[in-house]
Formats: sequence, structure tokens, C-alpha cells
Amino acid sequence: PVDWFFRTFVKEKASHALSISCGTGFWERRLSKMAFAERIDAFDYSQACLDWAGEKASENGLDNINYWQADINEIKLKRNHYDFVISVAALHHVANLEHVLQEINGSLKPGGLFFYDEYVGPNRMQWTDEVLNEVNQVLATMPSRYRKQVSGGLKKKEERVPIKKMIEIDPTEAVRSEDILPLTGRYFEVLEKREYGGAILMPLFMNIVGNFNASREEDRRILDHCLNREKELLRDGVILANGVIVVCRKKVS
Repeated sequence: PVDWFFRTFVKEKASHALSISCGTGFWERRLSKMAFAERIDAFDYSQACLDWAGEKASENGLDNINYWQADINEIKLKRNHYDFVISVAALHHVANLEHVLQEINGSLKPGGLFFYDEYVGPNRMQWTDEVLNEVNQVLATMPSRYRKQVSGGLKKKEERVPIKKMIEIDPTEAVRSEDILPLTGRYFEVLEKREYGGAILMPLFMNIVGNFNASREEDRRILDHCLNREKELLRDGVILANGVIVVCRKKVS
């Protein structure tokens, strides 16, 4: 998706790019190797991830990436500085979305672009009844060897994890995921939005996806059935997509 974004919207090497909540640095290394930007800034909350990302960049001889540690909820970015900003699976961990989106907008040069690839499904992954019904119907038809969980035992039924437990596991997980798309329109001009599902597939394959090998015919048939069923439900408006790719442009207030 990032390659598609660059070829379709950026088209030529940018002078300065920003990657938010970069983790271990995969996207910055790709941007650098593909010559998408002369200089790349990136930040993350985890210093351990940043250390690892910096080591990998050095190993690959990439000297145009600048890393720093920051809390995204309190980030202050340079004004009118970046040609484009990218975010991959970061925004659904943000509580202070209004602040972050405003900072990203302000950090872009006039005409600058913001790309994100994101989970925008239910807050705290509180799946709807419609989604759970579909997931559990499919689970009931799967042979037991496909339902073996990483933690042990068979996955017999998918249920909502209580919000309290979700917060105990990770207080940032999908904290305001439902607000991402509505708030994007407040701070940016949306140029393109591409939904890619995940509403059924995400809860269905959680903890069991490792049992499937797409090169095996039987596994492939099951996977194709699940993919096609989700497409039907999305097309008919029974469920909403969890995953979305968005390209937007700095909005001048």
C-alpha cells in the first residue's frame, strides 16, 4: 500500500517525510531503500524499538533516517515541514486523536499528503452480534485441526472480550478506532479511501491463523470461502470493514 501511495500520489522523490509510531522501522527502511524521500524522520514511544530500528538502518547503510522517542498523544511536530506523513496501524492506539491529527496537518507543507493504513473497527474490538454470528457459524464447520489455538485447546466460539479485560491487556488497543475516519474529514481533505474488510476475518482467525497454509488445497478452499463470505456481507452492508487505507491532503483552515 505504501508503494501504491507513492506511485499514485507522490510520484517523485520527496525532500522530507515523517513516519509516526514507527516501531522497529520497517517502513522507514523501505522508504529509504526505494528512494521515496531524501530525509525521513520517525518517532516511537518505545526506546527499545527505536534502538533496534537504528541498528537495522545502520546495518543497511541507510544514513538518512532520524529517530527520536516521543509519546504520540503529546507530540509536537515542526510546522510546514513534511511533504508527506505515513502511519501504519498506529492511530487506533491513540487516545488524543484530535491533537495528533491537528499536529500532523500542521506539520505538512501546503499540499502535503497524509497516508494511513488502519484498523477502524469497533472500539476495544467489541464485535457486533452480526459479526459474531457469522464467525461462529464458520467456526462450527471447521475441522478441529484448524481450530487449535496458540494458547492450547480448541477455539469453539468467538466472544467479546470484556472491556475491562481489554484495558488490562493493552489500554491503548483500539481505544478510539471508531473515531479515526470521522475526525480525518475534520482535519484533512480526503483524496481516496479504500476499505479492505477484516470484519469477519480478524475475529475468526485470531489465535488460529497459523494452522492454515494457503499452498494446501483444502486450506485454500476454506480461506477462499471465508474471504468470499466477508465480501458478500460487506457488499450487502450487513457488516462494516475494519481495515482501511486513506490518502488525504493538508486542509488549510
